Amino acid sequence: AKIILNHWGFFEKISVIPCCVDTDVFKGLLDIQKENVKRNLGLIGKDVYLYSGSLGSWYLLDEMVGFFKMIRSRNDNAVFLVITKDNASKLVSKFKEYSVSDYKIISAEASEMPGLIGIAKLGFIFLKECMSTKGAFPISMAEYVACGVPVAVTQFSPSVTKMILDNHVGFICKNGLANEDNYAQYEKFMNLPGLVYTCRNFAVKML
Repeated sequence: AKIILNHWGFFEKISVIPCCVDTDVFKGLLDIQKENVKRNLGLIGKDVYLYSGSLGSWYLLDEMVGFFKMIRSRNDNAVFLVITKDNASKLVSKFKEYSVSDYKIISAEASEMPGLIGIAKLGFIFLKECMSTKGAFPISMAEYVACGVPVAVTQFSPSVTKMILDNHVGFICKNGLANEDNYAQYEKFMNLPGLVYTCRNFAVKML
C-alpha cells in the first residue's frame, strides 16, 4: 500500500487498514485432529498442498497447477486441495491440461476453514504482479501462517516478498514457474526446522 500511496501522493486522503486474522480461531491442529480431518476428506496418508479463495483473473492458475505437478512428480503422496465457492470448471480444465489427477475441490463455510487449512503442508499464494496487487495482502496468507502453514508466494508485492523472506514463513516462487531453480528454493525452505512454530509465532506477533 505504501508503494501506491507514494506514487500518487495521497497520504492525507487515504488511510490503510491492515489485514488481520483471529489467531484464537486460526491455529494449528494436533496430529489426531489432522488425521480426523483428512479421514473425512479421504486424504489419509496424503501431503496436502492448499489453495483457498477465489479463482479470479488475478490468480495464476496455470503456474499454480504447473508448480504442484512438479512437486507431485517427486512426491507420490502429494495432493492439491482447493477450497473455493467459485465455479471451478476453469481450474478443472487446467488440471486436465496438465494431466494432474491428484486434486480435490471443495466448498466450505468460514467455521470449517481453520480445520481444513490446518492439514496443509504448504499454501499457495500465486498472484499476478500489477498495480492492484502491489498493495495487496491476501487474508488467506494470514490464515495459512496462523495455522502454522508456510506459503509459496509469487512476487506480486515487494512488501509481501520482504515480509515473507525476513520472517522465514515462506519462499518466493519467481514468476510462478515450475523450474529447477524454484523447486530448489521449495526443497531448501521445506527442510528448515520448526516451520510450523515459526509461522504460528509470526502470526501471533505480527498479524
